[in-house]
Amino acid sequence: MRPASRFGVPLNIRHADHWYAEHALEKLVEPSEDQAGANEPLLATRWELSPDKSSYTFYLRKGIKFHDGSDFNAQAVKWNLDKVLATPNPVSALWESIEVIDDYTLLLNLKEWDNQVLAGLASDKGFLISPTAYEKNGEDWANTHPVGTGPWIMTDYARNLHVKYEKNEDYWGQVPYLDELDVLHIQDPMTYQAAFLKGDVDILYSVDPITAGELEKTGKYTVLVSDGPGNAILFHSADPESVWSNQKMREALEYAIDKEKIVETLMHGYGTPAYEIIKGIHDAGVEPGTTPRTYNPEKAKQLIAEAGYAEGIKVEYTVNAMGPQEPNIAVQSQLAEVGIEIELNPVTETTFVKLGFEPPTGNDLRGEAQRGGPGNPLQGAKESFSEKSMYFAGVEKPAGFQELLQEALHKDDPAEALEIAAKLDKLAYENAMFVPLWGAQFIHIVHPYVEDAILMYGGGPHPKLQYAWLNE
Repeated sequence: MRPASRFGVPLNIRHADHWYAEHALEKLVEPSEDQAGANEPLLATRWELSPDKSSYTFYLRKGIKFHDGSDFNAQAVKWNLDKVLATPNPVSALWESIEVIDDYTLLLNLKEWDNQVLAGLASDKGFLISPTAYEKNGEDWANTHPVGTGPWIMTDYARNLHVKYEKNEDYWGQVPYLDELDVLHIQDPMTYQAAFLKGDVDILYSVDPITAGELEKTGKYTVLVSDGPGNAILFHSADPESVWSNQKMREALEYAIDKEKIVETLMHGYGTPAYEIIKGIHDAGVEPGTTPRTYNPEKAKQLIAEAGYAEGIKVEYTVNAMGPQEPNIAVQSQLAEVGIEIELNPVTETTFVKLGFEPPTGNDLRGEAQRGGPGNPLQGAKESFSEKSMYFAGVEKPAGFQELLQEALHKDDPAEALEIAAKLDKLAYENAMFVPLWGAQFIHIVHPYVEDAILMYGGGPHPKLQYAWLNE
């Protein structure tokens, strides 16, 4: 798995850092394991939405201490949430203010309500840390010292080497069975596979597909997979001068790509070909009723000719240089077969993230991550496609899209919201709003003597290792 970088200050957590934070930090609520789009109590025992939906009242667990011995109470939660409110981000966009009612009761006032307010509190920005530890030691220190209320207390961090934890004997929930938890950063697949086979490592967390395939074939180990990031191709369809403003060209782009073959051969089967705009909608218990645009190069050529580009086009395709490039090269080859000649432009991850807030230029294409998943497809839709979203710039939404999205976001019942989200996906996919490619998977390999290790919870890679024990 990727090394820990900044996993102690919620606003600074990015990408894989949340895996390290989750051992030590907790939130008021967490995603439900049983119902997509719903949330469960964690540090809040319950909550109430006011009749006019202008505020949430949270009732907090009592008698909890942060790892530094300071009190977990409403004042500490307000301190944390005020920092989120002071920083522009999608989570706090609908918040107005936070009030302390008493030591264990908190009021979150809203500018406007939608059904993703709680989901925001269940995200990385909802992690709660000790205000005392932060103010005593400063943000730089806190970035690598997650002082929370969780079942594990961090004891040592060495960048690019390891993060070590000991069990929290005073944890309010299930005190861990294991005394220590050592998370090693071993980047080379051959090295971490050798360490696993030797028994120096009990769990391989988020491994590469080749290693996973080799270990799975032995039949000796438990292989667990969870929903990972989605991959898509983005274009500036809102620009009338762009070839991608023509829906036939957008459809041709998808017909030209053999997603199944790429997933099977280059991702070794650890992935899922994607035919959805609202990520996770097909696995969330509802069906949009769309017809997938599966690989059909002749259909792609026909659409390109009908759009007036039978002679072909040349474009640049910007991708993240971090990670395997074989799937991108395969896309390049397949598109060339139908007359779409692309020049791959791998850029650093930092540059790639910055580009994510801008539309592609002219006819150029760009790789993009699809947010969301089966645990809460609507959360990814709001983050990516709402009128206030910073992402998917330049993507033209079909008529009625925003109205349907708002209707889904303002449903009280998660099941009803999902049904509308399915309609939203059908509208967007049939319009070829962008080209989904595939969903990657997080792959975990576990020795048979490791019992009750929860590596996925609430529809995502959220480890709960306080229940794990070794049957040796």
